[in-house]
Amino acid sequence: MFKNLDVVGQITLGFVFVGLIFLGALLKVGSSFSDVEKSIRQIDEKNLPYVLTVDGMDLNRSDVQQFLTDVSATHDPAAYQEAAEAAKNFQVGIDKFKQLYHSENKIEKLRQVEEIETSFNRFYASGKTMAEAYISQGIDAGNVLMKGNSTIAGFDKDSETLLKELVKFREEQISEASQATANISNQSSSALWAIIIGGVLAFFVVGAIAFFIIRTVKHQLGGELKYAGQVMARITEGDLSVPVRVQANDANSMLFKMNQMSDSIATIVSEVR
Repeated sequence: MFKNLDVVGQITLGFVFVGLIFLGALLKVGSSFSDVEKSIRQIDEKNLPYVLTVDGMDLNRSDVQQFLTDVSATHDPAAYQEAAEAAKNFQVGIDKFKQLYHSENKIEKLRQVEEIETSFNRFYASGKTMAEAYISQGIDAGNVLMKGNSTIAGFDKDSETLLKELVKFREEQISEASQATANISNQSSSALWAIIIGGVLAFFVVGAIAFFIIRTVKHQLGGELKYAGQVMARITEGDLSVPVRVQANDANSMLFKMNQMSDSIATIVSEVR
């Protein structure tokens, strides 16, 4: 179809092809940069803040353990208030994650947070029970609740379990941030390849169009443009003896018609003489 068009049609269609290639490349680049922006926003607004939230929760766990241990060692109940404050801050972090996973409808993650909450409540309750035992029942009773036995896990074990859950949870938050970073890298590479592929395709399309246009022009002229111009100039100057080279099977080109015109004029001039 393309080769049957005239020169103007071929140029027009060529520009359309090249325009579509660049439009496709621009759409791909735009989509990639949109994904990059989303990933950056996710890291900035979600991943990093929530990693810090987990770090804060672990610090709260450590504070609760330290304050309740202080009560056990000193028998001074004043540290209960500080432990309660740390526990309150831990719950703030839990509620923050609950709200996030409710909004994202991530049921499994929500269950994981609820399990951490349950572990913390058990840890906090066993710590207060242990501290009370040290105060009211003595060191031996307190040690049993701290170290545990065949029937109870013990405060230290509860703390260790909670710590493992928090470490795992933190690693998952970091993994999400790493995935977002990987997405940025992938989308940037995708945008670069879209530009490269679009440029290469445009180059080949322009080359193909130029080839077809040149072939069309040469077919319409019946030869090279320079040669056709030279022949036309000599005929215009009245030199009807100029030989016109016409390609085999050429019956419609400009050179063919110039050759016919030259022969006709030469015949008329001969008859007049």
